[in-house]
Amino acid sequence: MKPLSIVRAATAAVALALTCQLACGQDPAVQTVDSGDKPAMFVEGDGQAHLVYTRDNKLWYATKTRSATEWQIRDLGSCSDINDIAVTMTPDRKLHVVCARYNNDWNADNRGRLMYGTVQPSGDFSMKQIRASRVEFESLTLDGTSDGELYLAYIRGSAHSPHPIMIRHTSGGEWQEDVLVYSQGYNSVDLVVDSDNNVHLSFYDLSGGGILYNFRTGDEAGPIEKIEPDWAGGQMETMVTSVTVNSLNEPFVSYVGSIDNDYLENLKYAWKKDGKWYYEKADIGLSTGMPNKIIITPSGVPGFGYIHNPSDPDQVRYSEKEGETWQRKIVESYTGWTTEIETETDDNGYIHMAWYAGDVRYALLQPLVLITSDPDLLDFGVPATNESRTLALTLKNISDRTVAVDNIAINDPRFSFSTSSFSLQSQAEQTVQVRFTQTGADG
Repeated sequence: MKPLSIVRAATAAVALALTCQLACGQDPAVQTVDSGDKPAMFVEGDGQAHLVYTRDNKLWYATKTRSATEWQIRDLGSCSDINDIAVTMTPDRKLHVVCARYNNDWNADNRGRLMYGTVQPSGDFSMKQIRASRVEFESLTLDGTSDGELYLAYIRGSAHSPHPIMIRHTSGGEWQEDVLVYSQGYNSVDLVVDSDNNVHLSFYDLSGGGILYNFRTGDEAGPIEKIEPDWAGGQMETMVTSVTVNSLNEPFVSYVGSIDNDYLENLKYAWKKDGKWYYEKADIGLSTGMPNKIIITPSGVPGFGYIHNPSDPDQVRYSEKEGETWQRKIVESYTGWTTEIETETDDNGYIHMAWYAGDVRYALLQPLVLITSDPDLLDFGVPATNESRTLALTLKNISDRTVAVDNIAINDPRFSFSTSSFSLQSQAEQTVQVRFTQTGADG
């Protein structure tokens, strides 16, 4: 089911509006979790958030349920020189942690190291080295399969110049050798594993590729796809991308790039439907890019957490597109610099965000879409003059609270409703009979 949008009468689409107590009117609560840097986050379906970050040359772990106000924080042990962290959780509720360490001493052997560990449901934690190199590992991205295996991608070498994008995975819980995805990756790579255990990647290439996508099934790699044929940017800084999939495993990619040769790095997103890529702007940018993360909400719409740098001071924002309308939230304004932002949604549509702003920050946003409709389109066909037709519309409250619908309205007197005000408890449904009476000429 999709967010309530339109009914169709005769050959014209007519907007149908609900007036209810939308939670999008409430201000998000921003918390300082702890001093620290480089937070990575995973959110379970029930809304429990898990954060891993670095502080004082150690790894730290923080967790809380959605309803809790206090974080449970623990020291995971010494781990110095950390330049990136990625986390995910497998169905056995093990939290998997990969961190990249980099020794700035030019005379040191194996200056770059990949470390891997797990936080067990019992709380036990252990970590080991899984890769070493003379160069750094950057832009770590990690996800798990339905059977508990892991996929890890990263840029091998500085992300500020073209370097290889690599991917590796576990088999039977053991890490396999890494494999080249692309030789000229730049600044950022992201991956997601879909419900069929296929892997989707997005990344940049400044040598003419722009924003790219790759689909992989196990060890079989599909072709490298150019998402936006005429992609261009600005100063080519903070070039962050992210990728996710919807319930049909169709990919959605967030990235930055110019619009009509404006030489700005606007926030954009693309989606693939029936083998074709579509793309559009999500928010305006500057000549430098912005950290961003795309999600698909339980109601099926794309949402974005990002740092909006045209604002002064910068703003942590969340934007969500409902139909043709962008709903935007200013989560926090701050003066600082960050290159990453974590954004996730839980099964009830709450938005969880984490970022660095001199310390580790976290925000919980109420769902912007509380009610879905089934079907998402009412088609009354082409009734004859004075003919009436009635169709059923089922509304469902997908949030975890009671929602009061004050009115159902449409700017067309030919429509009437069996009821237009009611309350829906969490996950409850209400069927409304929508009646259309054709008056005057057909149309």
